[in-house]
Amino acid sequence: MGTEGCLNYYFLWIDPQERVSHTQHENMFCVNYHLPLSQIYHDENHWYHNLMTKGMPITASIHHPVLVGTIGLGDGEGGIREYGGRDHQPYLSAPSVLFTIIELSIWISTRIWLTIEHIKERGDIMNTAIILRLLAQMQQFRQHDQWTRQQLESYQQEKLHQLRTAVYERSPFYQRFHHGLMDRPLQELPVLTKAMLMEHFDTLVTDRSIHLHEVQEHVANVRGDERFLGRYWVNATSGSTGHPGIFLFNRTEWTTVLTSFARAREWAGIEATIHRRVRTAIVASTTPWHMSARAGATLHSIWLPELRLSATEPLETLVQRLNAWQPESLVCYASMARILADEQLAGHLHIMPRQVLPSSEVLTPDTRRRVEQAWGQVLFNQYAATETGSIAAECEHHMGMHLLEDFLMIEVVDHANRPVPPGVYGEKLLVTVLFNRTQPLIRYEISDSVRLSQAMCPSGRPYRLIDAVQGRMEEVLAFPATAGGTVQVQPLVFSELMDTIPVSGWQIVQETNGLSVLLSGIRGEFSDEALARTIQQALAKQGAVIPSVTAQRVATIPKTAQGKAPLIRSHLADTPSH
Repeated sequence: MGTEGCLNYYFLWIDPQERVSHTQHENMFCVNYHLPLSQIYHDENHWYHNLMTKGMPITASIHHPVLVGTIGLGDGEGGIREYGGRDHQPYLSAPSVLFTIIELSIWISTRIWLTIEHIKERGDIMNTAIILRLLAQMQQFRQHDQWTRQQLESYQQEKLHQLRTAVYERSPFYQRFHHGLMDRPLQELPVLTKAMLMEHFDTLVTDRSIHLHEVQEHVANVRGDERFLGRYWVNATSGSTGHPGIFLFNRTEWTTVLTSFARAREWAGIEATIHRRVRTAIVASTTPWHMSARAGATLHSIWLPELRLSATEPLETLVQRLNAWQPESLVCYASMARILADEQLAGHLHIMPRQVLPSSEVLTPDTRRRVEQAWGQVLFNQYAATETGSIAAECEHHMGMHLLEDFLMIEVVDHANRPVPPGVYGEKLLVTVLFNRTQPLIRYEISDSVRLSQAMCPSGRPYRLIDAVQGRMEEVLAFPATAGGTVQVQPLVFSELMDTIPVSGWQIVQETNGLSVLLSGIRGEFSDEALARTIQQALAKQGAVIPSVTAQRVATIPKTAQGKAPLIRSHLADTPSH
């Protein structure tokens, strides 16, 4: 047992060339080594050399061991007193280190090996390594929250330069796409669309062994945490914008994606650690290739207890399982957050989450009010994409969502790709992903309409704020205009009206013969005809030829295959032109 003022270190090593199974015990072991804090190195090769020279029992079969965790015990009671030691920085402060202290109160010889045996039984050993890397990254990125805006922008430029240098060396597509522009500023580079990315997939990626048809075959067979070629996590989009997409991440890149989600939760008040296991419920897509399902498959471990439910399950089933699970953290689509809040208020659902994290859909003011009425001020909005991981997240001051600008460079632009000022809705985003070298995205178009805030968050974080997201360009409905031509009506026009109606769910559907307004979970009295007239009046103010509007009361709002219930849908063949 450790003594006052010093720690014993327990190193769990694995051979990355081997897959741990029930019979492969020789490639994993735990050693007890009393190591002064001053001898902790930042480079894993130094760790390896240090242990070898001290005579540690590293077997010859381990070609290049990876340190996936340390367990420190030093308070004389079998518990951990603190990160590091007196007058020393926390171990996690080193940006390139592949380890972290596992903050557990356990006893040597029994608890350590019981934990390891349990991990092996569950097949979690590799994923535990990723979790430890994630925690190390979290410590690094916490430092960025203290930066000035100037420090952040300098960091962005450095990472952008590194990205472009690597891409121009290894991507034939970008060599052509940016020909003659390789030394030009980011804003002068051409825009990359999803359709272009998929058309030139094989030459855009930087690993010549990656081929689209093989990746598509892999995606079709994904069931858990499988990796393409044994080293790439693959996510796919459903094609709701008209162009399905496939996106790959290597281990480091995938860990950064997971870190972006953990960071959003931490800004919402629950810090990412191992010693405190947060019971989480996720009500979203369980489609294996969906990003939320892929992240869940990787993070599935004894350290992160999680209940994952399909948003397409019957409401009664969701309520029953959530009541049994009692989550501290609830992650779900925005439309589902509203439905579950109504179930709580009706006395059917009995949970008390410390945080509710909606995502993937537009969060309307009325949905926020309903959630706060049910559980208090626990809602923290998130904005994420399959291509990027988390893009923005709300913090404790609830003034909007901080852009993750040390992960991404984000331009809010109009239809001609010109920047728009804070306080004005853009028509789309141009996103440059600073951490992805496998499938580089430089000025990649995401068809979401967002508005940058003019305010500064009192948290002091250097990242800009988004104070509103009004939906995708595909959710902008086009109508014949009274002045001729067409007029485009933004989703916000409908949500401001519909949020005043006492219903749990609604959906505007554009058909060739007019609009259908679907209504579910009726909570009060109102006239369907009066609602239809109000919508027609709002469209007339937008300069549209007044269409036929019909209200329909339904048991549930139709959902997509992923369980989303979009607020605006168009069944017309053509999308709005800009």
